[in-house]
Parts: sequence; C-alpha cells; structure tokens
Amino acid sequence: MNVNRKRSYHSISSPSPSVPILQNTTTLSPLPLPPLGNTKSLFEIISTNPSLTVEKSLEDSRLDVTPQDVEQVLKLSYRFPAQAVKFFRWSGHRINHNHTPYAWNLVIDILGKNRLFDAMWDAVKSMRREGLLSRSTFASIFASYVNAGRIADAVTTFEVMDGYGCVRDVVSLNSLLSAVCSSGRVVEACDYLQIGKKLVRPDSDTYAILMEGLESDGNVVGAKETFAEMVIEIGWDPVNVPAYDSFLCTVIKGPDGIRDAVKFFDSMRDRRCYPGVRFFRVALDECVRFHDVRRAEFFWDVMLGKTALQPTTAMYNSMIALYCYHDDIDAAMKMLDGMVYKGAFPDALTYNLLFRFLIKGRKTREASRMFVEMLKNECLPDQLNCDAAVRLYLDKGDPVMAIKIWKCLVENYREDLEGTANLLVVGLRDNDRVPEAVKYAEHIIAIGIKLTSSTLSKLRQSLVKERKEFVYDELIAKWKAAY
Repeated sequence: MNVNRKRSYHSISSPSPSVPILQNTTTLSPLPLPPLGNTKSLFEIISTNPSLTVEKSLEDSRLDVTPQDVEQVLKLSYRFPAQAVKFFRWSGHRINHNHTPYAWNLVIDILGKNRLFDAMWDAVKSMRREGLLSRSTFASIFASYVNAGRIADAVTTFEVMDGYGCVRDVVSLNSLLSAVCSSGRVVEACDYLQIGKKLVRPDSDTYAILMEGLESDGNVVGAKETFAEMVIEIGWDPVNVPAYDSFLCTVIKGPDGIRDAVKFFDSMRDRRCYPGVRFFRVALDECVRFHDVRRAEFFWDVMLGKTALQPTTAMYNSMIALYCYHDDIDAAMKMLDGMVYKGAFPDALTYNLLFRFLIKGRKTREASRMFVEMLKNECLPDQLNCDAAVRLYLDKGDPVMAIKIWKCLVENYREDLEGTANLLVVGLRDNDRVPEAVKYAEHIIAIGIKLTSSTLSKLRQSLVKERKEFVYDELIAKWKAAY
C-alpha cells in the first residue's frame, strides 16, 4: 500500500474534463492534443457534423474501426455527447458489438459530465444486460451528479447500486465520499458517513479521504471529531499514515496549533503510529513562524529516531533558520554538516541563511569560509547579503574580502548597486587604499553606476593630501562625461 498516494476515487482514468458543463449541450473544456491516423479522421467527422447527420457521414467514410479506435475517439468527444453516442452505436455494428468495458464507461462519463442523466441511465441498463457494470461505472456517476450539484442523487445511486448487480462495498463508498469532498462539500460527506457506515464498514481510506477534505477546509473542529470517530471505528493502525498526516496538518494550523498538534502527536507516538513527511515539514514551518526551537527539535528527533522518513533540504533549512534566529551557530553548522548523510544537499537558501547569520554576528572568518564554499557549490549569495558583507568587511579593516564580494555582486546583479558602490569607494579610502579607491571609482563610473558628489569629495580630500590633484581632475572629468 502506498501510504503517500493522492486519492482519486471518482474517475475512470479518462482525460475527461472536470469543468462547468452547459446543461444538455457541450462541455467548456479545451480539446486534448490532436489525434493521429484513423482516430483523427473519425473524430473530425464527429466534431464537424451535427447529431442528425453524423451517422451517415460515418457510413459514407467507409473507415475501418477497432475497439481501441473507439476508446481513443470517445476520449476526445466530451464536447460532442450526442455525436459520441451515435458513433458508439455505429462502431458497435462494425466490431460485432464487442465494445470494451472502458469504452462503455467513457460513454457513461460523457453523458454524465454533460448532465444527460436519462441517457446515461439508459446506457447503464445496457451495460447491465452485457454484464459490464463495475465500480468505475458508478464512480463516474457519483462524480457527474456531484459536479452537477445533485449530491442527493449521487447518494441514492450508491444506495441502489447493488440492485444493478454491482457490489456496494467500501471502495464505492470511498468513491462517493471522494467526489463529494472534491466538490468542497466536506461536511456533507462527513454527515453521510453516519448513514453510509450502516450499509458498509468504513476503512482507513474512508477516513483519510475525509481528513484530506477537512484539511483543505481548515476545519479543525470537524477534523477532531472525525479523528475520534476513526479511532473508535477502525482503531489505531501504523499504516494509516495519510489520515494521520492530514489530521495533524489541520490541527497545527488551528488556534494554539503547535501545542494541540504535540498533544495528538504524543497519543499517536505512544501507539507507534506516525504521520508522513508532509506533516513534519508543516510542523517545522510553524515552529519557524513562532520561533519555537524546542518543539522543532522534538519533531525533528522523533522523525529521525522513530520513523524511516528522510528530511528534505527545505526541512533542514527550517531548522537552520531557527538556530540562526536563536544565535546558535554551532547547532546551525551541525545541521549543514549532517545534511548530505541524510541525502539532502544544501541549496542557495541554506547557504544564504548561514551567511546572513554570520554577517549579522560579525563573524568575518566564518563568513569568509562560507562565501568561498557557496561559490564552490554554485550557490549565489543574495544581494542583501552581499551589501551587508561589503559593509562589514570594510568596517573590520578587510578591504580585500570586501572587494571579492563586490566583484561577485557586480557580476551577478544589475540593479540597486549605487549604495554599495559608494560605500566601497569611501571604505577603501578610509582603509588607506586610495589607489584602489580610485581604480574602483573609475570602474564604477565606466559601468554606469552613479558615484555621489559626497563620495567624490571625500576622495578628493585624500588625493589633495597626497598632492595628486591631477588624478582627481581626471576622475571628475570621466564622471562628468558619464553623467
């Protein structure tokens, strides 16, 4: 059982549209990619002829048709329900009425999606005579009624399906609930379960479907009620990961969410039942939002120690961000060093979080190593970090490193460079690197970044003091020419 699968019980695995339908006319969905060969010719007849003449046009075409051709043409014909049905009948004579069950289900789906329910039930009766009705047929009917806003009819269909020779089982119940939840009517789905479970015993998927719908609605109260019912009805099951995942994701987004989630999480943990990686990711994000490093460490330790889940790079980034916020550089660096052993690799965000923290803490030596590692791993420092780093290194008397970061900045960013450019020139001058200040002033002018008159005035003071007024005169001439 794939515990992370996305449930979809109300389809027949066809490319049918799930968009609003015009009553008794055509769907509003776009056509799929153009068909090929025989399918293309048949579909062209269906899509260009009115219902009254389509059979004659098909007859006149003298085209051969196979059961597979029928399937492919029907997949394309959702916008032409009347023509599709006539094509289905016409093609039946040519394949000895040997339509596949999938083709029959496509006809049911086309009619249902176009709200031609009387014709749909006529087709159901024909399928019953052929012994071809299946859960997929009824799943399509459920979805069509729900899409039309006729939930009561979908429910009635479920309740009478055994009268059509199709077993009314939990899979069909789940199809119905999935269709209702997908339409946004989650509360109605929960309400119907109280009736439906008298007919069919629910399973873990039943509650996972409801939990997923309640999560989409953000319905914390409903999620808690349904969770309690689930435990009573089917007990605790370590395999029921999707339900636990959705339930905890709902709870943690509610009022006092982290505290609530920890309480329920502890109950699950006591019974060796755990959510999936999605909850742990959401939980860490919530802990970051509230700067709650203690509970983040709790979730992290359980995930690594009690489950087989592998944390992602984004989850490592959440932990690093938390540690940075709490000024715990050792823990943040430990997270960075341990990532690769768990199959996660640092990205630009990882490095920028740490680089920003080191710059903010004025830890120039560590920041320099981080900068080199970032470039080595092709992770670009963001512009704000570069701006802050240039300022820090100039303040700390390390103009060489400031220049390295400036070069990175100017090579990778094109806007909002003026402030840092002026800062660099003045900083080099203040660090007794006047020749380099002049050199970079010339370069900055040459690439179209504006130096302020204040920066030039400070540079002039140093050049006059060294009796190099001519250097300033040349520089000011270039400045005037550029601007």
